Amino acid sequence: MMGLNMRGPIPAFLGRNTAGLFHGLPVGVVFFLIHAALVVHHTYFSASKCGTVDAPPPPAFYEPAPQEQERPAYALNRWDALLYESIARHGYQPPMDVLLPWFPGYPILAKGVALATRLPMPAALTLLSAVATLGFWLLLWSPRLRSALGSKTLAIASILVLAWPGAFFWFAGMTEPWVAFLMLAVIVAWISDRRAAALVLCGLATSFKQVFALVGCILVLLRWVKERPGPIPTFLWLITTWSGLLAYAFYCAVFHGSPVAF
Repeated sequence: MMGLNMRGPIPAFLGRNTAGLFHGLPVGVVFFLIHAALVVHHTYFSASKCGTVDAPPPPAFYEPAPQEQERPAYALNRWDALLYESIARHGYQPPMDVLLPWFPGYPILAKGVALATRLPMPAALTLLSAVATLGFWLLLWSPRLRSALGSKTLAIASILVLAWPGAFFWFAGMTEPWVAFLMLAVIVAWISDRRAAALVLCGLATSFKQVFALVGCILVLLRWVKERPGPIPTFLWLITTWSGLLAYAFYCAVFHGSPVAF
């Protein structure tokens, strides 16, 4: 019976990378669980005892499904989440000045998840928020960032994230966790010398938030400084990093009369 040869460059490479992955994985999971516990405690336990201000009512055009079907997830979906839910349910309906500023990437993703899983839309939004938050913590404590920044820096960053009041919204059906997750994904791809992947990720991310258009410009500028390509490759890089934004601008031009209707 032949034994496996565990010596050589490939097994050694796999061993080092697997060890690094699982060394950082538990830390990311622990911070995710702490983050989730803080949000759940605030939402379902402490908020009802502290005389907090009620969430604003849904917009007039918002038509939620029967509450008895969605009550557990609905408690975490307020404010902007109601607008994203409306877009995911009905598309961009009047009033356009209210809905068009909210980019379509997240509602499209939520619609796909709701159709695939048959979950109520608020539950799909909550699930997506949790997945993006978990992805953020795993990427933050990934071997690449641990090597680049060090564990102490990541620990300080993790504490600051948990202490930041806006981190509460990372489980509230909004885009904040996706912006954080996609931003880290772009950074990790860039510092891993996967420049093309970073540009593509940035392009997809522009369908979620406008801020990634600026990130794309920075990436193209950094790559241009390093490689000094001609105008055509530079233009193609810029188009790639703006692909989601350009697609939405085309939609707005065709259906709402202006490419900058948002």
